[in-house]
Amino acid sequence: MRHSISGRLSIIVVLALAGLPFALADGATTRNVPSALYPTIQSGINACANGDTVLVADGTYTGVGNRNLNFSGRAITVRSENGPADCIIDAGSAARGFIFSGGETANAVVEGFTITNGDTVNDGGAFTVANSDPTIRNCIIYNCEASALGGAMSFSASDSVVENCVIVGNESVVAYGGGLAFGVGSTVTVVNCTIADNRADAGGAFHAVDSNPTFINCILYDDSTDETSVVGTSAPTLNYCDIEGGWLGAGTGNIDDDPMFTNRGTWNDGTFTNGDYVILPTSPCIDAGFGDSGVTVPAQDLLGNDRYDDPTVANTGDGTPDYVDLGAYELQAAPPEPVSYADIVWRETTTGEVGVWLMRGLTLEAGGVPSTPALAWVIQGVGDFDGNGRADILWRNTGTGSVAIWLMNGTTLVGGFAVATVAPAAGWDIQGVGDFNGNGRADVLWRNTGTNQIAIWLMNGSTISSAGVVQTVAAAWAIEGTGDFNGNGNDDILWRNTLTGQVAIWLMSGLTMVNAGIVATVDPAANDYDIQGVGDFDGDGNDDVLWRETTTGEVAIWIMNGLAIANGGVVAIVDPVAHDWHIQGVGDLNGVETP
Repeated sequence: MRHSISGRLSIIVVLALAGLPFALADGATTRNVPSALYPTIQSGINACANGDTVLVADGTYTGVGNRNLNFSGRAITVRSENGPADCIIDAGSAARGFIFSGGETANAVVEGFTITNGDTVNDGGAFTVANSDPTIRNCIIYNCEASALGGAMSFSASDSVVENCVIVGNESVVAYGGGLAFGVGSTVTVVNCTIADNRADAGGAFHAVDSNPTFINCILYDDSTDETSVVGTSAPTLNYCDIEGGWLGAGTGNIDDDPMFTNRGTWNDGTFTNGDYVILPTSPCIDAGFGDSGVTVPAQDLLGNDRYDDPTVANTGDGTPDYVDLGAYELQAAPPEPVSYADIVWRETTTGEVGVWLMRGLTLEAGGVPSTPALAWVIQGVGDFDGNGRADILWRNTGTGSVAIWLMNGTTLVGGFAVATVAPAAGWDIQGVGDFNGNGRADVLWRNTGTNQIAIWLMNGSTISSAGVVQTVAAAWAIEGTGDFNGNGNDDILWRNTLTGQVAIWLMSGLTMVNAGIVATVDPAANDYDIQGVGDFDGDGNDDVLWRETTTGEVAIWIMNGLAIANGGVVAIVDPVAHDWHIQGVGDLNGVETP
């Protein structure tokens, strides 16, 4: 054989009881390979009765017992445990992968293997199928060679099904069908397969002689010489395939375009190095295939991904669904980045009830009442003290000065703990909560009402890890909230001048104020809007400002971009005459969500 490829060495640890056969509910048995009883794939096959499964663990399988695998007529399943990427049958340029010649039916299944370095002087470098109808799915076949027909696969008098397979870089050396060859009387169905970069004297993708194969949702690209070779009474049918050079035979919905693979494999001096045949987001093969509700066309791709309707691509396919991608891979959209949306904490001042609004941007999605503590306990702020991604509630007892924390999960109170006691007579009031040192846990902001000193407790859960005075300010400046306005991971301090209405921000780094600026002026003499809290309402990583109009009850938000107001709007109206609800804080109480 002209090809060579270095395989991965696999170190297989066999546990004392691993691989012992176990019966399933319907009486079938699964036999694990490798194990003490079944060290090779063929030994597992030999022990099977109809309906059994040979489950093959990750690894590279070589040598006698792991090539020329033969079901001997059994209706069994041989499949990898975790898919083809890590379960490799390396025939060592000395044999095929599988031989089906015992009249196997569609219930003889091969699933989830990479088969490489197959070689034969006859037909079918990886699979040879004669007078049998196996099902072959979710396999990758590359670097295999036949001196006769079918560099990767050959079929004779077969009604097999091949689905979700990648067949690339195979060769028929002195004959036809670099990828697949269909002999007399074959009606093989090939569905959602990627066939590319195979080589033969004729029919680089497939060769058909007196046979009628059907291809559905396949890619046949850059196989040489020519994609197809059809002789005798053959009448292949291609439906919804991307075939280089086009197709003039039976079928419909076919295209002739570059499929735009991510990173094709390469030939070099008779050796093929495999590549990545996932299609790119700009591929014409996206949403161009045919669906039949999973009857013939698999509902999932080679990697187990469900069919995905790309919202940016017009569906040019047909059937149900009409957005199947061509080839073995269904291109998936990048998963949305998790987004943390700020929520709102309320308290009813008469009953003491604590309420929570779970927000998504400017939309109120859900609400609840987690508990009703004694009125002596006052909410001081909201922040993530335990670092689990969900905001908690900071309390202080107005009588004793005790500081405590509620641990929250959305609208549910899940636990709490005491932090410390600061006697009210000392003049220190809690002004807010924020992560000032960027360690992922909320800290506590204080102000002394007598001296106007600003101090911070840097927290580690319930422990005060460090504390210090930041600065002393004029009495007219009131702290209105904390939040990360410049997106650097450290929370900053929002101020408002009670006389002029100026709104300002201190940009913080731990216990140090590194910069400051005026954002805008909201004249207190001209309106009754008060700042109620700070949080990232639009999920852009920069915190925003929550307002409430004390007369009308309007709840509004400034959407911020650093120190600039990017947008604003009214969320809802909570009539202060009809309801005695007051905003107590802002924070993401239900954790990150998908946008």
